[in-house]
Amino acid sequence: MKTSTTKRIGMAIVMLFVCAFTFAEDLHLDFKKNPMGWIDGRNKMALNTDYTYKDIVFTVTKMDGGYRTYIQGGYLTINSFNQFKLKALNGKRIKKVAFQIRIADDYVLETDDKRFPVKENSKYFYHEWDEAKAEIVFTNTSRLTEVIVSDIFITLEGGETPVVPEPEVPTTTVTYDFNKLNPAWNVESVVNDPFNKNNGKIEDNHKLIQDGVVLTPSNVSKTEYIRVLENILTIPATSGITLEAPAGKTIAKVEFVLASSRSNLKVSGTDTELEAIRKTVTHKVDAQKVSFEAVAGKAQITKINVVLKDGTPTGITTVRETQQNDKRVYNLNGVAVGTVEQLSTLPKGVYIINGTKVLVH
Repeated sequence: MKTSTTKRIGMAIVMLFVCAFTFAEDLHLDFKKNPMGWIDGRNKMALNTDYTYKDIVFTVTKMDGGYRTYIQGGYLTINSFNQFKLKALNGKRIKKVAFQIRIADDYVLETDDKRFPVKENSKYFYHEWDEAKAEIVFTNTSRLTEVIVSDIFITLEGGETPVVPEPEVPTTTVTYDFNKLNPAWNVESVVNDPFNKNNGKIEDNHKLIQDGVVLTPSNVSKTEYIRVLENILTIPATSGITLEAPAGKTIAKVEFVLASSRSNLKVSGTDTELEAIRKTVTHKVDAQKVSFEAVAGKAQITKINVVLKDGTPTGITTVRETQQNDKRVYNLNGVAVGTVEQLSTLPKGVYIINGTKVLVH
């Protein structure tokens, strides 16, 4: 009777320990439930293939010859000198990883920072870090012993930083339309006369002011000059213009509408010609003034749109990354099982790539 009572108390303590141990973790990989959609079998787990479950990615990064890492019968088997990696997603980091093993033994799963496991008891051991990590590589360093795992418990910290939308900044657009010359500019449109290249020249100290924006020419070329030829602002190579915002305003963007398909324009101080798309060049900036030069012949401009915003320039340019196509391959349960490059190595079946079903023969 005493032995039976002692045994029941011992079992209760063990169960309490296991429950406390389990529920303390944020994420539980129960290999009997196959959370990542692995295919059962010794040769079914692909090398360098990402398997995803919630906020964690499991990847086998090294297999030693015929001794493989695989799932079979609800257990993860890691053979000698095999490696696998756990990587956190969505801005989270790994604080602790604990393993429940099938048989008590001197298993050794060493981490990439040469950390050896701490044993909680004969069938539980764990790794814990003072500073959480984005990813961790584990290696079975035992020479002849395979590590057989039934569960992995992972404590995650942090999370995805919320994206705060940029506030809408009021803007105004000032337009220089060379088809409709502003009389205040005191500039006339002239006919191109190859024998009189001074005709209609806009002098360097002549400022074209439009709604507070100042356009100033810079005639570097001494053989041809900046002019309005047949309602087209023509800037010969090496010459240029400077646009300056009025007080309290900043230039956010300059748009050139061209008479030809090539821009022949660059930002002063740079070497790259600005790209023209459908006879339009757009240059984003955050400055009080910006200068442009003509390259390779002449720039021919029919209209300039200067977008202004309130305030002084910050000198900071915001770069927005475009989302690339998702190259991951998912099974029909929505679990990532690899990448497009690894598609030929996956078992036959139907997979999902970028929302489209794909049949692998």
